[in-house]
Amino acid sequence: MAKLRVKNFGPIKDGFSENDEFMEIRRVTVFIGEQGSGKSTIAKLYSTFLWLEKAFFCGFDITNNFSTQDFIKLCSNQLLPDFYFNKATDFKYIGSYCIFSFANETFTADFIDSDNYIRPKIMYVPSERNLVSVLENVDETKNLPMMLKLLQKEIQRAKREFIPNLMESHRTLSMHKYSIKYDSSRDFIVITDKNSGVSVPLYMSSSGLQSVIPLMIVTDFLGLEIESSILDKLKNLSTSEQNVILSKITDEEFRKNLEIFFTSGLGTANLEKSIKEFIFAFKKYINMSFVNIVEEPEQNLFPDYQKRIVESLVSHTNQNFTNQLLITTHSPYVLGVLNNCIYAGNLTEQGKNCVSVIPLNRQVSVEKVSAYKIEDGKIRSIISDDLHLINNSEIDGCSEIINADYQKLENIEFS
Repeated sequence: MAKLRVKNFGPIKDGFSENDEFMEIRRVTVFIGEQGSGKSTIAKLYSTFLWLEKAFFCGFDITNNFSTQDFIKLCSNQLLPDFYFNKATDFKYIGSYCIFSFANETFTADFIDSDNYIRPKIMYVPSERNLVSVLENVDETKNLPMMLKLLQKEIQRAKREFIPNLMESHRTLSMHKYSIKYDSSRDFIVITDKNSGVSVPLYMSSSGLQSVIPLMIVTDFLGLEIESSILDKLKNLSTSEQNVILSKITDEEFRKNLEIFFTSGLGTANLEKSIKEFIFAFKKYINMSFVNIVEEPEQNLFPDYQKRIVESLVSHTNQNFTNQLLITTHSPYVLGVLNNCIYAGNLTEQGKNCVSVIPLNRQVSVEKVSAYKIEDGKIRSIISDDLHLINNSEIDGCSEIINADYQKLENIEFS
């Protein structure tokens, strides 16, 4: 579990005041607030720290003489502009391998002597994801934000490696009444309504489908990729990565078996017996968890589909105990669905059976959830310590205002 403190950065002013000013980023974390309140600022900053920590762990060139200006430029690439920084900017990230700080206009990095770091696959799914659905050759578009380029890259991989298998197994991307296929001759995704039988290219489909299909493709694809066996992951490494791993293996028999596997794919039975003993040699080269950062999963979706998508995101997170899901949202439905997942998880821990309402793979214990509201530059937790749920008063305050206006109009009518 990572911790994050943010003050005086963009729209975030006072930040979080509890817990020594540190927010805890747990298995499932959600931020809610008005537009422009700073939800995406927190999400992008957290993802930047995750990517940087991974780079430091893997020893990429980025770690050599990494300066304050390098950090500011890295943030700018994640659409966190340099004017967000000021003399009072103060934030700190505490991960399982690195501690990053920014104070007094200076960035610093420290390392934790820990064997607990698990290399993640980090996916940031921005609210602008519809562009990936509607633009041809989106990866060639000038000035495209880095996060959209990375999203497009993963979708292109999924088109080749995942969607054909999806069709063969008759899975439907958690999309209920829709199925998808990839038309390789024209390089686009086709959506079929299973009720009417009507098929359209994704770029001609509804805005809701254009938003949710990219989200669910990468979530399904990367989630399953993380769950694939270590041998499958080793098979996909580059030759240079394979050679580095071989150089770290001291057991001659195991190294020979690994060489055979890399060159011909044979010898897997012998490898499986020994591979756990040598996992230290693979840690820098294999993603073992999936961090899914999603802006506005509710975007352009009818409420019942918001429910389906949130439950699906939670179920993918539960595939691996090291996975993480971070959501930014405006929607009370998202909070309400998540609250039901928490409620069911709490009941299951009490020994009560509620799987007929919320299946086990969609449940999550409140101890594994953080929920924050951002307002006027301040961040506060909206988990009720008494109820062990997200505070109901935070879920749909707007409805109370609307209902109050309705009551006033009704009183005028009958007065």
